[in-house]
Order: sequence, then C-alpha cells, then structure tokens
Amino acid sequence: SFWEMYMVFIFYISMMEIPMGSAFRLKEIVAFKAFDLFLSTMCLMDCAFTFFCGYYDNNNHEVVLKYSTAAKRYLTSYFWPDIISAIPFEIIIEAFAHIEALEVILSVLPLIKLLRMFSLLMYFKQLTLELDLGELTIMISRFILLATLYIQWVSCGYYFIPALLQLRYSEKPANSSWIIFKGLVNQTAWKQYQFSLFRGVTTIFNVAMVEVSTLEDIFYECVVAMSGQIFLILMLVLTYQVRSAMIASKRIYQSMEQELREFMKHNRLPMDLQKRILMYYDFRFRKRYFREQEILETLTGQLSEDIVMYNCRKLVENVDFLKDLPIDLLLRIVAHLKSEIYLTDDVIVKVGSKGDFMYFIASGSVAVLGPDNQPMVYLDEGSHFGEIAIIMEFTRTATVVAVETCELYRLDRVDFRAAIGPYPDLLVKIEQIARRRFQETQEHRRAASVPGTARGS
Repeated sequence: SFWEMYMVFIFYISMMEIPMGSAFRLKEIVAFKAFDLFLSTMCLMDCAFTFFCGYYDNNNHEVVLKYSTAAKRYLTSYFWPDIISAIPFEIIIEAFAHIEALEVILSVLPLIKLLRMFSLLMYFKQLTLELDLGELTIMISRFILLATLYIQWVSCGYYFIPALLQLRYSEKPANSSWIIFKGLVNQTAWKQYQFSLFRGVTTIFNVAMVEVSTLEDIFYECVVAMSGQIFLILMLVLTYQVRSAMIASKRIYQSMEQELREFMKHNRLPMDLQKRILMYYDFRFRKRYFREQEILETLTGQLSEDIVMYNCRKLVENVDFLKDLPIDLLLRIVAHLKSEIYLTDDVIVKVGSKGDFMYFIASGSVAVLGPDNQPMVYLDEGSHFGEIAIIMEFTRTATVVAVETCELYRLDRVDFRAAIGPYPDLLVKIEQIARRRFQETQEHRRAASVPGTARGS
C-alpha cells in the first residue's frame, strides 16, 4: 500500500500543479521546471512498474505474476493515458520556445497531463481497498479530493483563458479584462494566483459578485457559476447521505436500548445487573444496530464463507497443531466457531471444570489465574487458550477471567471432530502433536516454581 499511497500523493500534486504552471507562467522558473520533470519521471517509473509487475485479481482473489498477462491487462486499460501524460513536455516546450507561431500550442500542451486523473482515481480506489476504509470514509475522501481539484482548476482558468486568447503571454490582455482592472499583469505569480483563487471560490460558492466585462470573462463566469451550483448540490447530497448513514442505525439502537431499559425496570433487576447488561449491549452493537442474522441469511453461501474466513481464519491458524491445514478443512472448522462476549471480571473457564472446548480471543484481553488467584499470564487479541480440550478429555488446570470486555470465539470438541472427520489421517497427526505438547507443558509446570504458560488451561 506504500506505493499506492505515494503515487496518489504524486498524482494529486501533479493535478494541482499543472493548471498553475500553465496559467501563471511558472514553467519559466528553473526550480518549477525541475519539479515538473521530477513528477514526469515518477509517472514514467509508475508506467514501467505497472507494465512489468503483477497485479491482484479481485474476481479470482489471487495475485497474477505472469508478465504477459499483466502487460496485456495494462495495455488494454490505462496504459495510453498514462504514457502520454508522462511525456516530459518541459523538454519539448524548451526546444520549441523560440518559435512564436507555436506559442499557443506550447501553452496548452502541458494540459495533456490532466490525463493522469485516470491513474489518480485508480490508485485512490486501490488504496482505499487496501486500507479497508468504510464506505462513508471513502465517499468523503473522494469528494474532498475531487472538490479541491475542481476549485484549483476553475481558479487557474480565470487567469489562463484571458492570457491564452491574446495568443502570447507577452501581450497584455484587453484593457477591460479583470486582470488589467486588478493590475495583475506585472504582479508576482503568487499574487496572481491569490486573486484568481479568490475569484474562483466566490463564484463557486456564490458568496460575492465579481466584475465581468469582456466576452471571455462573461462566458467563463457563466460556466463556472453553473458548475458551481452543481458542485453545491452534490455537496448537500453528500452531507445528507453521511448524516443519514450515521444516525439511521444509531436511532434504531437507541430505540432498542429504551425497550431494554423498560424490560429491566419491569423485572426489577438490580442496578449492578442492569449496568452489566447495558455494557454488554454497548459492546455488542457499538451503539449501532443492524440485523446481523437477517443480513447473513440473505448472502450467498460463498459470501458467508468469505466473511467467516476473513474474521476467524488468522485466529485458527495461530494454533500450533492447526497450522497448514487444507483450506476446505480450515473453512469447516471456522464455520463451527461461536461468538461469545464476556464483561470485565467474568469467569470464562474455572479450574477443575471439565474441558471440552477452546477459545480464540478476537478482541480484549484475559488473565490466567494461578493457585493463589493472582494473574500469572495475560492473553490478548489473536491469542487462544484451552486448545488441548478439543483433542482429549482433561480437567481445567487454571481459571481464566476477562480483564476487560472481550469477544471470544468458542470451538467445541464435538464440532471439531465433526469437521475433521473426513480427514482421519490429519486427526491422528494432530492428536499426536497435541498430546506431546500437553505432556511437555505438564513437565514444565512441575519443574518450574511459577507456571510459565497458559495454553493448556
């Protein structure tokens, strides 16, 4: 994701820089030329990387490393816009700058680089997928990105168009132009940009009237005013969507919470118990209610399996004797996991009790208590305990309590044996590994004055 993030930054800076360089003659500055050449070089490097490197196939959920396949895919998608926009036009402009007849063409030529917009949006989409951002976050981020580019392009256009219509930058625009009226011809590029930005923002957001007199000013002002209204409408629609999405599930949760309070009041439950029940609901739903079971039932079997695998696969693979299992078997095991939530100080397993299930810690942390009821080991997210219980019958050797509110996934021995039933050879191998590890743990505990592991709890 580093390269995607880096190229999003490069393409975004490029999209902001291109109209500024064309409008305010920044390409005459040596430092700006060097920076522009650097951006073009990075774009050429990106073309080379994309052409020769593999890619992730979202449809088949696999990485494609075959050169010919990756190159063919790139050639039929964004290759030509990328390669054309990566051409170092600075060198071409420098070579033909002395030909006055080509001045207009050379002024417009750098705008071809705006084709990089396709790559910017593509990399932005890939980055949001890799960062696993929420839909609302993606929507807001994309809007901010496009809005800032829109304002930048519109603002630079206010200065670029009158100057371009004079055929040469060396000639002053018409005396009635706003550029002459504001006395900007001989000002610094930064001053010219400030006035153009102010003019663009005030027109887009319709906060002030700007003076127009020339035909090109009037035409451009009308175009910006109309596009500005569309921009404002889109901004209002986005605001409404964000607000609706944020409060819809929250309102349902508040209604459910109110019903729960009435239920507890009707049954005259003690205040301590009421607080614990509310804490449970708060952790379970995160103050957002959704009909989880109904949602899962409407999904296809493959999608449901993908969700389960995404949530729990890593937890199962952390167990030593469950590593490197066939994907089909891993899926069968994961499908039997049951989610359980424990509040702070809840006893999860008790010493001396019968052990016939194990736990995976999805979130939160737990403490394994010693004989004196003092914590001897802390386990947190991604850990597991009691795994010997799914292989052999034994009595719990330690008590495990929740240090904080946590979510655990439980796997029963009967479910594990049902899942691994079609793989008898693997079951025998797993049982041998588990028994050997259990014996090593027991010997270690007998030899040590302080127990050093909690895996067999």
